Amino acid sequence: MKELLKKINKSNIMIDLFDDKLDIQAPKGVITEDLLNQIKLHKKELIEFITLYKTKKESHICIPQVQEQFSYVLSSSQRRLWLLSQLVGANVAYNMPSIFEFEGTLAISSLENAFHKLIERHESLRTRFKENELGEVRQIILNFEEIKFQLQYEDISSEIFIKERIEKIIQKEIKYSFDLSNDYLLRAKLVKTSHDTHVFICIIHHIVSDGWSSEIMINELFALYDAYVNGNPKSFPELQLQYKDYATWQQDQLKNDSIEVHKTY
Repeated sequence: MKELLKKINKSNIMIDLFDDKLDIQAPKGVITEDLLNQIKLHKKELIEFITLYKTKKESHICIPQVQEQFSYVLSSSQRRLWLLSQLVGANVAYNMPSIFEFEGTLAISSLENAFHKLIERHESLRTRFKENELGEVRQIILNFEEIKFQLQYEDISSEIFIKERIEKIIQKEIKYSFDLSNDYLLRAKLVKTSHDTHVFICIIHHIVSDGWSSEIMINELFALYDAYVNGNPKSFPELQLQYKDYATWQQDQLKNDSIEVHKTY
């Protein structure tokens, strides 16, 4: 069955289900007699497979937006990272560094503007974590107007041992211990190493990011930078959901009756 599905997919054959019958659409000459016989042989399994797929698709639940409030619940992974970060020396282990070398002319003001736009777009980059009066850790999202983010800058181009110096700077940034309750959980530094080269260091704490989302943010940052350099700030589609919406939805799922099925399993 798996091999048949691979052949169907590779041959650009579309199979759907109408009135409990298979509807096959394929480019001319693609379906050979042997392939057609295999489809007939596995007709029952194909019908079950398509029915299951459609059932899952139709049962998809949209995550709702959370009503605006002072603070929001943590997701399970955020709660875990919060607890781990309280251990002595453990917080630094969850720093996620991204390091790039730029060659050629660099518009520093455009890069800083791109950062500001990115922070405005992604609430996670302006989120802090604090305990309330009941001892519950909550995520608090700052308004963009409250953010005083600055791109750090250092010029070491005139120093003698540049390689050793930049290595020390990188290590210092990587080992920065974020205060999850009071810090911005994003740091960025630009180091000039020669007249036309810069090293760019960006550190994000894992509690507000992961490998997948970090890559998205970096790609958006560079796209925004190009847009500002060209005098045409790029407008991305407005995000319909933020991480707080997912976190709230996830915790609600753990409270409703449907979780009993999974717990029993």
